[in-house]
Amino acid sequence: MKTMSEIYGIILASGQSVRMGTEKLLLPWRGVSLLEYVLRKTKGMPLIETKVVIPEKNENLKRMVSNYGCTPVYNRWPHRGLGSSLAIAIQSLPPSAEGAIILLGDQPTLFEEDIKKIWLTYTGIRRKQEDGSKIIIQTKYSNCKIGHPVLFSSHFFEELRALKGDKGGKEIIRKNASFLFLCHSENEYPKDIDTPYDYDQLVKGAGEG
Repeated sequence: MKTMSEIYGIILASGQSVRMGTEKLLLPWRGVSLLEYVLRKTKGMPLIETKVVIPEKNENLKRMVSNYGCTPVYNRWPHRGLGSSLAIAIQSLPPSAEGAIILLGDQPTLFEEDIKKIWLTYTGIRRKQEDGSKIIIQTKYSNCKIGHPVLFSSHFFEELRALKGDKGGKEIIRKNASFLFLCHSENEYPKDIDTPYDYDQLVKGAGEG
């Protein structure tokens, strides 16, 4: 008898850090790297497994991901963009997966509670449904921004596996708005750390998670 929804975590962490000018996910913050801070927040989550998409042959990231009990998924073409990275992640999931919660490796101020709320929202919806229909869940933050974490039920995996280039799942969400649920957060949107200025603001204490 199944006792837990088969929801997987996916962390996209194979960007090329072009705007940062150095490998941003290894930059230090609060005694660990930016990516480690995100990895920590998946610990204890009710996820079957967390998969982390990293560039192929990046031994530093591979070691880090494995040390946190997560599974590295190798991206041979990180230059192809976010959509390609997400497609690789979805391709790595087993047929039994019910859904996936997508996280970004460069959002260290993400709150653990907002990851868990997505999972709880999904399980609550599923309990009320009789037909097992499609579900997309996005987080709506206190400053009205909508974004990650985002959950896609397995109904969308075929489309997600076909993504190419730098376009993520936004178009899939737009086309399937009738299946979209918003999970409201009391926190502000966790800013992406893309540039030296972003990192400087993070270190100074802006937008702490």
